Amino acid sequence: MLDRIREDAIICGDLASFADLSNDSRIQGITHVLNCGAYASFAWNQEIWKVNVEDTARFASAIAKLPSIKRFLQVGTAMISGKATHCVVHEDDVLDGRQQLVIYTRSKAEIERRLPDLLGGVPLIVARPSVVVGHTALGCTPSPSIFWIFRLRKASYFFECSIF
Repeated sequence: MLDRIREDAIICGDLASFADLSNDSRIQGITHVLNCGAYASFAWNQEIWKVNVEDTARFASAIAKLPSIKRFLQVGTAMISGKATHCVVHEDDVLDGRQQLVIYTRSKAEIERRLPDLLGGVPLIVARPSVVVGHTALGCTPSPSIFWIFRLRKASYFFECSIF
Protein backbone atom coordinates (compact mmCIF):
# COMPACT_ATOMS: atom_id res chain seq x y z
CA MET A 1 0.00 0.00 0.00
CA LEU A 2 2.75 2.48 0.89
CA ASP A 3 4.40 1.96 -2.49
CA ARG A 4 1.30 3.60 -4.05
CA ILE A 5 1.97 6.90 -2.26
CA ARG A 6 3.88 9.27 -4.49
CA GLU A 7 5.88 12.23 -3.25
CA ASP A 8 3.67 14.67 -5.18
CA ALA A 9 0.66 13.40 -3.18
CA ILE A 10 2.17 14.50 0.14
CA ILE A 11 1.10 17.93 1.31
CA CYS A 12 2.76 19.25 4.45
CA GLY A 13 0.58 21.26 6.78
CA ASP A 14 -1.50 21.03 9.89
CA LEU A 15 -5.06 21.63 11.05
CA ALA A 16 -4.41 25.33 11.58
CA SER A 17 -2.92 25.99 8.14
CA PHE A 18 -5.10 23.79 5.94
CA ALA A 19 -7.25 26.69 4.71
CA ASP A 20 -4.08 28.28 3.29
CA LEU A 21 -3.47 25.08 1.31
CA SER A 22 -7.00 24.68 -0.02
CA ASN A 23 -6.17 26.27 -3.38
CA ASP A 24 -3.65 23.51 -4.07
CA SER A 25 -5.04 21.58 -7.04
CA ARG A 26 -4.29 18.27 -5.29
CA ILE A 27 -6.76 19.15 -2.55
CA GLN A 28 -9.63 20.11 -4.83
CA GLY A 29 -10.44 16.48 -5.69
CA ILE A 30 -10.61 15.20 -2.10
CA THR A 31 -13.81 13.23 -1.54
CA HIS A 32 -13.31 11.68 1.92
CA VAL A 33 -11.53 12.94 5.02
CA LEU A 34 -10.42 10.93 8.02
CA ASN A 35 -9.43 13.39 10.73
CA CYS A 36 -7.54 11.79 13.58
CA GLY A 37 -5.41 14.85 14.31
CA ALA A 38 -5.50 15.95 17.94
CA TYR A 39 -3.44 17.02 20.90
CA ALA A 40 -3.95 14.08 23.26
CA SER A 41 -2.94 14.58 26.87
CA PHE A 42 -4.45 14.24 30.32
CA ALA A 43 -2.36 17.22 31.46
CA TRP A 44 -3.72 20.75 31.33
CA ASN A 45 -2.31 22.57 28.33
CA GLN A 46 -3.95 25.45 26.47
CA GLU A 47 -2.72 23.99 23.17
CA ILE A 48 -5.22 21.14 23.61
CA TRP A 49 -8.21 23.46 23.12
CA LYS A 50 -6.49 25.39 20.33
CA VAL A 51 -5.67 22.27 18.31
CA ASN A 52 -8.67 20.07 19.10
CA VAL A 53 -11.37 22.74 18.83
CA GLU A 54 -10.19 25.94 17.14
CA ASP A 55 -7.79 24.47 14.57
CA THR A 56 -10.06 21.49 13.86
CA ALA A 57 -12.97 23.89 13.36
CA ARG A 58 -10.96 25.87 10.78
CA PHE A 59 -9.97 22.60 9.08
CA ALA A 60 -13.58 21.35 8.90
CA SER A 61 -14.80 24.69 7.55
CA ALA A 62 -12.18 24.59 4.79
CA ILE A 63 -13.02 20.95 3.98
CA ALA A 64 -16.73 21.81 3.68
CA LYS A 65 -15.88 24.24 0.84
CA LEU A 66 -14.17 21.62 -1.31
CA PRO A 67 -16.16 20.83 -4.45
CA SER A 68 -15.90 17.03 -4.29
CA ILE A 69 -16.20 16.35 -0.56
CA LYS A 70 -18.58 13.47 0.21
CA ARG A 71 -17.85 12.47 3.80
CA PHE A 72 -15.94 13.57 6.92
CA LEU A 73 -14.94 11.03 9.55
CA GLN A 74 -13.86 12.49 12.89
CA VAL A 75 -11.96 10.33 15.37
CA GLY A 76 -12.98 11.26 18.88
CA THR A 77 -12.70 9.36 22.13
CA ALA A 78 -15.06 7.14 24.10
CA MET A 79 -13.98 9.08 27.17
CA ILE A 80 -16.31 11.96 26.22
CA SER A 81 -19.03 9.89 27.87
CA GLY A 82 -18.01 11.88 30.94
CA LYS A 83 -17.77 10.92 34.57
CA ALA A 84 -20.76 8.58 34.40
CA THR A 85 -19.92 4.98 35.19
CA HIS A 86 -21.76 1.73 34.69
CA CYS A 87 -23.78 2.96 31.75
CA VAL A 88 -23.95 2.09 28.09
CA VAL A 89 -23.23 4.95 25.69
CA HIS A 90 -25.04 4.44 22.40
CA GLU A 91 -23.80 5.76 19.04
CA ASP A 92 -26.59 8.30 18.70
CA ASP A 93 -26.49 9.55 22.31
CA VAL A 94 -26.13 13.30 22.62
CA LEU A 95 -23.34 13.79 25.10
CA ASP A 96 -23.69 17.57 25.57
CA GLY A 97 -23.60 18.78 29.12
CA ARG A 98 -21.76 15.84 30.64
CA GLN A 99 -19.09 16.73 33.14
CA GLN A 100 -15.78 16.01 31.45
CA LEU A 101 -12.73 14.49 33.08
CA VAL A 102 -10.05 16.76 31.62
CA ILE A 103 -9.62 19.47 28.99
CA TYR A 104 -8.80 16.81 26.38
CA THR A 105 -12.17 15.07 26.72
CA ARG A 106 -13.94 18.44 26.95
CA SER A 107 -12.27 19.57 23.71
CA LYS A 108 -13.18 16.37 21.86
CA ALA A 109 -16.81 16.67 23.00
CA GLU A 110 -16.93 20.32 21.95
CA ILE A 111 -15.62 19.74 18.42
CA GLU A 112 -18.12 16.91 17.97
CA ARG A 113 -20.87 19.35 18.96
CA ARG A 114 -19.65 21.97 16.45
CA LEU A 115 -18.83 19.78 13.45
CA PRO A 116 -22.32 19.38 11.94
CA ASP A 117 -22.70 23.15 11.57
CA LEU A 118 -19.10 23.65 10.42
CA LEU A 119 -19.48 21.01 7.72
CA GLY A 120 -22.69 22.52 6.41
CA GLY A 121 -24.38 19.29 5.38
CA VAL A 122 -21.32 17.21 4.51
CA PRO A 123 -22.10 13.75 5.93
CA LEU A 124 -20.29 13.29 9.25
CA ILE A 125 -19.29 10.10 11.00
CA VAL A 126 -17.76 10.22 14.47
CA ALA A 127 -15.78 7.24 15.71
CA ARG A 128 -15.16 7.11 19.46
CA PRO A 129 -12.56 4.43 20.10
CA SER A 130 -11.81 3.45 23.64
CA VAL A 131 -8.40 3.17 25.20
CA VAL A 132 -7.49 -0.50 25.29
CA VAL A 133 -5.27 -1.24 28.26
CA GLY A 134 -5.67 -4.96 28.75
CA HIS A 135 -7.86 -7.24 30.78
CA THR A 136 -6.81 -9.53 33.62
CA ALA A 137 -9.51 -12.14 32.96
CA LEU A 138 -9.62 -12.09 29.16
CA GLY A 139 -5.88 -12.02 28.76
CA CYS A 140 -4.94 -9.26 26.34
CA THR A 141 -1.65 -7.56 27.06
CA PRO A 142 -1.81 -4.08 28.61
CA SER A 143 -0.69 -1.22 26.41
CA PRO A 144 2.44 0.38 27.86
CA SER A 145 1.59 3.69 26.20
CA ILE A 146 -1.39 4.38 28.52
CA PHE A 147 -1.49 1.62 31.10
CA TRP A 148 1.13 3.34 33.27
CA ILE A 149 -1.40 5.93 34.41
CA PHE A 150 -3.71 3.25 35.81
CA ARG A 151 -0.82 1.55 37.59
CA LEU A 152 0.25 4.90 39.06
CA ARG A 153 -3.25 5.64 40.29
CA LYS A 154 -3.58 2.22 41.89
CA ALA A 155 -0.15 2.38 43.54
CA SER A 156 -0.67 5.89 44.91
CA TYR A 157 -4.35 5.54 45.86
CA PHE A 158 -4.70 8.95 44.32
CA PHE A 159 -5.26 10.61 40.96
CA GLU A 160 -5.27 14.38 40.61
CA CYS A 161 -6.48 16.25 37.56
CA SER A 162 -8.71 19.20 36.77
CA ILE A 163 -12.37 18.25 36.40
CA PHE A 164 -14.63 20.22 34.08
